[in-house]
Amino acid sequence: MPPPFQRHVFVCTNRRPDVHPKGGCASKGSEEIRAAFKAELEKRGING
Repeated sequence: MPPPFQRHVFVCTNRRPDVHPKGGCASKGSEEIRAAFKAELEKRGING
């Protein structure tokens, strides 16, 4: 049985306190990137 997806795109949306030495993805705009990906996929009729 083939896998259910041909491609995967991962967008880190990890949240850490601003003072954390490693930082966090969310504070660098990753949530906006994720939303843009989802909107574009929906616009193209791609779901799941």
